[in-house]
Amino acid sequence: MCMTVLWYLKATAFQDMKYKQEGQEVLEVSWRILHSPDWKLEKETSDGDKVYSKKMPGVGKVFKLTVSISSFLRFFDL
Repeated sequence: MCMTVLWYLKATAFQDMKYKQEGQEVLEVSWRILHSPDWKLEKETSDGDKVYSKKMPGVGKVFKLTVSISSFLRFFDL
């Protein structure tokens, strides 16, 4: 029974490590996509909020929204 518990703990620790590694990889790819230079401006509001789009292979059209903090706070009446 002790060996089973140890095996389970090692397997769980290994799986946790894999999840953390996958999460880190997804975050890095997302960061690169968001900060890549080839976004197309779709629309800009009078408050300066902007909607951008980009075509991603295998995914399709992806959108990015940038807002000013003051506009964002006004939206929530803060």
